[in-house]
Amino acid sequence: MVVGRDKDRLDHIKFLVNQARDESKNGYYHSEVGFNYRMTNIEAALGLAQMEQLNEFLSLKKQFNQIYKRN
Repeated sequence: MVVGRDKDRLDHIKFLVNQARDESKNGYYHSEVGFNYRMTNIEAALGLAQMEQLNEFLSLKKQFNQIYKRN
């Protein structure tokens, strides 16, 4: 799962994930090296569940960072 604010960058990532296929050329032309990293429905559900807890995860990481700095 990829999140971000830069639409152009996100579109390019989506292009690469779909094996860098150029749909305007019948879908069989690959202008770059692409990847086939597709997510199953279960993986997507787990990712969404983790995103709901993102603030808690970040808070814990900040606490651990402070502990490391102190010690």
